[in-house]
This record gives sequence, C-alpha cells and structure tokens, in this order.
Amino acid sequence: MENDVQFYVNWVEGQKTGFFIDQRENRALLARYSEGKKILNTFSYSGGFSMYALKAGAAEVHSIDSSKRAADLAVRNAELNQVSERHKFFNEDAFDFLKSSQEKYDIVILDPPAFAKHLSAVEKAMIGYRNLNLEGFKRVERGGLLFTFSCSQVMDKFSSVKLCFRQLLNRDARLEFYISSRRDRIIR
Repeated sequence: MENDVQFYVNWVEGQKTGFFIDQRENRALLARYSEGKKILNTFSYSGGFSMYALKAGAAEVHSIDSSKRAADLAVRNAELNQVSERHKFFNEDAFDFLKSSQEKYDIVILDPPAFAKHLSAVEKAMIGYRNLNLEGFKRVERGGLLFTFSCSQVMDKFSSVKLCFRQLLNRDARLEFYISSRRDRIIR
C-alpha cells in the first residue's frame, strides 16, 4: 500500500526493484489533477500512475506497455483497487500506440525506461526523448497536461529541461513543474 493505493508487486521477476518507489511523490502530484479526466499512461509497467489517477477519480485511464507481465500486474492492480471498469490496458509498444492513435487525453504521462545508460548513448537518447515528447504532445487535449520523465542518469538535468523547452516552442503550453529524483534515490 502506498498513500491508500494498493499494489501487487513482483519483487522477484519485476523490473529493477519490482516497483518504482522513487515516483511516489510524482504519482501523488498526478492524483491532484486527475479527477474527471481522461488519462494516457505510457510505459505504464504495473500501473502506478494509472492506479493513483483512478483512485483520485479519473474518468478513464488507458495504460500502455509492451510487456505482458506488466499488463498482468496492471490489470491485477486495477482489480485490487476496484477501478477496473475505468481502466483499459493496451499491450503494445508505446511509440507505436502514440503514432497510430488519434485519441486525445486530458493528461498524458510519458515515463519511459532509460534511453541512455552510457555517455556514448546520450545523443541518440535525446533524439528518442524528443520524438517521444512530440508524439505525446499530439495526444494532449487543448488545456491538458503532459507529465514527462527521464531516468537516463547519464544525461544532465539541463539537457532534459532544454529538451522540454524546445518542445514548448510554438505551442500554447507552459512548464508547470520541474521534478528531479527524490533525495533518497540512489544514483550510481
């Protein structure tokens, strides 16, 4: 249980620790904006952001992840929290979904895995994040919110901020929050 939201966690076979506890505050922030909203959660894994949004009264949440194990966990978590009727899981690649879908959402969450784990991959990662954010912006309803994250620790925070500002150019948009890693997160 985390902030009154229940989760099944696969500690043995799950990604990294089995649950991304470093996103706790960010999930709580999302919950503040979720009531009555239609939300897209990409790279959703076990549905952490999705469950918070649904428990906070989101009208509908679409979770996207290419992992079948993640799909099973997210569906179980929706059942555990008694929000299944407002949750739909799409077991597919998030980039493909964003490119093929024409649906608009009040809130879009982009929380991909690290695109750069080594300094040699930073340039390619920046292109990946740029493309992801471009596609994410296309799915956001006018007046909506985009929550975008990067866990590529080899990228400096200014590169991420600069990338976000470039995406905001020529858009009726603004940067509301800049959130960094929790103070107790171990960074190697």
